[in-house]
Amino acid sequence: MKTKLLIALALCGASTAATSNPFLANALDVTGMNQDIIADRLSMAGPLFNGWDRTHPNGGDPWIEALMFSDKLDHAGQGISYKNKGAGVNVGYDHVIAKDFRLGLSLYGGAGRIKADTPVGDDWDGDDDGKTKFKSKWYGVTLYSTWTGNRVNVIADVGYAHEKDKLKGPLTSNGKTDAWFAGIRFETSFKTAAINWVPYYGVRFNHFSNDPGSDPEDGDPSFSSSPNLWQFPVGVKAGFDFTCPGQWKTATNLDLAIVPTAGKKKSAGIRYSDSVQYRAGLSLEASKGQHAFGLKYGTAFAAHDRFNQILSINYQFMY
Repeated sequence: MKTKLLIALALCGASTAATSNPFLANALDVTGMNQDIIADRLSMAGPLFNGWDRTHPNGGDPWIEALMFSDKLDHAGQGISYKNKGAGVNVGYDHVIAKDFRLGLSLYGGAGRIKADTPVGDDWDGDDDGKTKFKSKWYGVTLYSTWTGNRVNVIADVGYAHEKDKLKGPLTSNGKTDAWFAGIRFETSFKTAAINWVPYYGVRFNHFSNDPGSDPEDGDPSFSSSPNLWQFPVGVKAGFDFTCPGQWKTATNLDLAIVPTAGKKKSAGIRYSDSVQYRAGLSLEASKGQHAFGLKYGTAFAAHDRFNQILSINYQFMY
C-alpha cells in the first residue's frame, strides 16, 4: 500500500504537495474564529461593558459558544479550489483578578469536511475524478486577558490548536497541522446621538506546522510546510442599545473591518490566505441580571473568489 501511495504521489507532483493548503486554510479559519470569539466577548461592545463601566466588575463568567461555518476559495492556483464546512464549540471561564484586569482560559473543538477540486487526473485520493474529500477534526486551548485603562481597552490572547485530516478513497492518508497563535487588540469607545462606536486595531501572529502525510503511519516530510502569517485587523463596531419587555437590555452591533496580511500566504504554490480580507458582521446581544445571550452572523470576502460565513450563538453567566 505504501509503495502504491508513493507512486501516486510522484505522478501527482506539485498538486500532491498542495494537499497541505486546504489543511492550512482550515487551521487559519478555525484559529481566527476562536480568536474572534474571545475578542467579541471582551469587547466594549459586549455585555461586560455598559459604556465605560464594567458590569459585574468583581466577578467571573463561565461561558459557552457554538458555531457553524462555511468557507471557500475558488482560485487557489494550479487549477485547484477548495471548500471548508464545519461546526464547533468553545467553552471558557474568566475572572477579574485585579482592578480592571480580567484573565481567562477557553477550550474548543470541532469537526468538518474539506472538499478540494483539482484538474482531473491530478486529484489526491487516486480515483482520478478531480474531487478529493477529507474529514477534519480539531481542538485547541487559548489563554486570554483584558485590561481597561484610560480611554482604552486592551485584549490579548495566546493559544495552540491541533488539526487532524483524514483522506478516504482508493488511497488513504492522514494529515496533521499544529497552530500556535497570539494576538493583541486595542479599542476605545464613544457615543454620538444614540449610536455607540467602538473602533479597534489589532495584530495577530500565526505559526503553522503542517504535515499533509503520505502514509497513515509515516508522513513524508518533503510535503511539509511551516509558514508564519501576520494579520492586522482594523475595524469599527456601531451599536444601538434598547430595552425589551421584561427589562432585557438588548444591543445590536454592526462590525466592519479590513484585514491586511503579511507573511507566507502560499504553500507549494497554492494559496491558503489572502493579502487583504474584508469582513462584516451583525450581532444581537441580550442581557438581564446575571444572564447574557448572543447571536452573531459574520461574512468575509477577498480576491480569488474567497467567501466565508459563520453563524454562532453564545451564553454567559455573570456573578
